Amino acid sequence: LVTRAAAEVLDVPFVESLTNKRPAATFVQKFPISFARQHGVLAFVDEADAVSVAMANLDSWNVFDTVARLLGRHPAPLF
Repeated sequence: LVTRAAAEVLDVPFVESLTNKRPAATFVQKFPISFARQHGVLAFVDEADAVSVAMANLDSWNVFDTVARLLGRHPAPLF
């Protein structure tokens, strides 16, 4: 509920499920799974090769810039 409200306030899409999303290979190569779990983030790529970073909650927002910088891309945020 709090994450959904944060998404609305920050004008960031909120997705119910990540089941149909494909993990971004660059994220998997550059970040250990322990980082993803600790910070609640994972990058995905869509059919157009656009990258988005899903964040588990508002606490993950602090890590978004770090992930973007290390990916060398400008991903779209998701909650």
